[in-house]
Amino acid sequence: MRILTNSKKNKFIRTRDFTYVLLKYVLSAVMLCFIVSAVCERAEASSAAGNKAYKNLPSDISGRNNAGIKNGINDGDENEPAVEEEDVSLEDIYKEKGFLTEKDIESAFFEFDKKEYAVIYGDTIYAGLKCNIPEGVSRIEYGDISGAAGLSGYSYKDKTVGIEGFFAGTVTVSMKLYVTFSDEDGLYAGEKMFEAKSVVKVLPTFTVKLMLGESYNLDYTDYDEYSGMTYVSERVIGSGCVEFSENNMTAVAVGQSAIYIEGEDGKKIRIGFVYTEADNICFAESAVNRAVGSVPYKLQLNNVDGRTVTWSSSQPLVASVGDDGTVTPISVGSTVITATVKLSDTKNTAYTCMLNVTNPVLNVSSFNLAKGCSMEIGINGTTSGGSWSSSNGIVAGVQAGGIYYSNTSMYYNYGATASVQAYKKGTAVISVEVDGVVRTVFVTVTEPKIKKDFYIVTKGTKHVIKLSGTAAGSTVTFTSVNKKAASVSSKGIVRVKKTGYCPVIVDVDGARFVVSFNSGNKKAVKAVNNALKAEGAIYSQARRMQKGYYDCSSLVWRSYKGTGMYFGDRHYAPVAANEAAYCVRTKKNVPAKYINKPDKLNVGDLIFYGGSKKNGRYKNIYHVAIYMGQSGESFGGKIYTYGRIVHANGSRVSQGFLYNQQNCVVVGRPYK
Repeated sequence: MRILTNSKKNKFIRTRDFTYVLLKYVLSAVMLCFIVSAVCERAEASSAAGNKAYKNLPSDISGRNNAGIKNGINDGDENEPAVEEEDVSLEDIYKEKGFLTEKDIESAFFEFDKKEYAVIYGDTIYAGLKCNIPEGVSRIEYGDISGAAGLSGYSYKDKTVGIEGFFAGTVTVSMKLYVTFSDEDGLYAGEKMFEAKSVVKVLPTFTVKLMLGESYNLDYTDYDEYSGMTYVSERVIGSGCVEFSENNMTAVAVGQSAIYIEGEDGKKIRIGFVYTEADNICFAESAVNRAVGSVPYKLQLNNVDGRTVTWSSSQPLVASVGDDGTVTPISVGSTVITATVKLSDTKNTAYTCMLNVTNPVLNVSSFNLAKGCSMEIGINGTTSGGSWSSSNGIVAGVQAGGIYYSNTSMYYNYGATASVQAYKKGTAVISVEVDGVVRTVFVTVTEPKIKKDFYIVTKGTKHVIKLSGTAAGSTVTFTSVNKKAASVSSKGIVRVKKTGYCPVIVDVDGARFVVSFNSGNKKAVKAVNNALKAEGAIYSQARRMQKGYYDCSSLVWRSYKGTGMYFGDRHYAPVAANEAAYCVRTKKNVPAKYINKPDKLNVGDLIFYGGSKKNGRYKNIYHVAIYMGQSGESFGGKIYTYGRIVHANGSRVSQGFLYNQQNCVVVGRPYK
């Protein structure tokens, strides 16, 4: 079959096909541009988001990743600065906010600087801790202290805690730190505990016995806590009995020493005790004191059983020695006692002991001592201390000024001096045993008393101080503190020369008394004595002018009435405020500040008291008292004085000490 085609039609078909293809490619190009544009916009958005995320990263992320990117940014551009943030401490956060949140304390830490420490038994070291927690939100709790070591004294400032060794051993010590945290509003939200632990080794002290030349190894300075210290010895008996070479201790002489480690700051810690011996043979005492007239004394030479010993004295006129080592004191002096020990047929070794022959005496003979007083006595003629005792401890006791030791459950006062205390009137014998002899002193305890220790007098008068309670042998001395104001004889006769306060000191058997003489104007003295005659009378405002009854102002008026002083009213006592007003108006007063200057006050002055509360009266005065003078008392070698008054105090007329000086508003002087 033959197919015929129209050429015009075919041309149209070909033209349509071309247009279609062209349109297809144009649309594809447009679509491609749209896609590329969208991808670019998305990439820019991703980049911006990445940069924003990087800026919000925590400040502690600063390292590079495996691809060489620093904090998410390619570091190819060297001109772009790195993003950094400054660390903020918990202390700064707490200071800023006043509290910490639970999130804040996620970075908290609390731990010992070291995992292990060493401390010598009885010593205390200070360990450091790492802690960034503010003190204001924390509290410390120590762990169990029943082990070998315990903790105490934590310092927030220094971040240190004391570690004390209780007994040898190893223990784990712990500290718990409780931190209070709040919510974002600062309200309490809870508490979190942090615990610091470390192992503590408590090093024991030692006691060791060494032969001459023998060594003993010490390791205390091997520990960090004591590495900067050196070993030293302190003589107890003998001298220089050990030497040190680093950690090695070697016996070089016979004796006994306490061993310490010592730091450059002078701190010394006792770590042990060493006894050194020569061939196991030694004197029990390197030096012995024995008194002339004491019984023979046998020296003790240890570890010589079965050996032949020959004895000799370098000064036989001072002391002789027998074949068994018994020495007999003869005269005061010193001698060397030598014990020659036969160790073998060919070898003898000599050991020596210094014997001092003494003549101890007490520095006081029999004496009197007042009850409540003490006196120190001592021993002369020897370097030894003695054992003291009293025959009657109820009357007088004795206290040694040295050390104490016990023997077979008996306790002794041991020392070169002793204090005798007087407890009760009577007699006792104080004894001291020293260098093999007993010395005694007889003490009489007295109870001296002054019959009258407060006088209100006028100048030119004479008075006798009367003393009781003394005994034969009592020594009494009288001394005037102000000889221009008053003189006193050896028999206690006092002559008052001037107006004012004139104290006289009386010393008797170790006791001291102050007798106070207050000299004043004759009228003033008479008024005070009038007031004292009313002592014990009943206080009553309602019956203030009746016989046997007084109030404060009527006591003043009635006491001064006999001297011609009426305070403006001859028939009836004015109240205290009106008496004060009269004194001020008539210029019979002195400055109120004299109340704080006892030497400015005189016998018979009137002390007017006023209060802050208004009572409608002159200067709000509510009370008046009559000044009598000063009273003295001896204490610690000094004289202390107190102002004395007589007044109607609300219940009765009585004496008392000056009080409430700050409330004094007027000081009257009626006889001025």
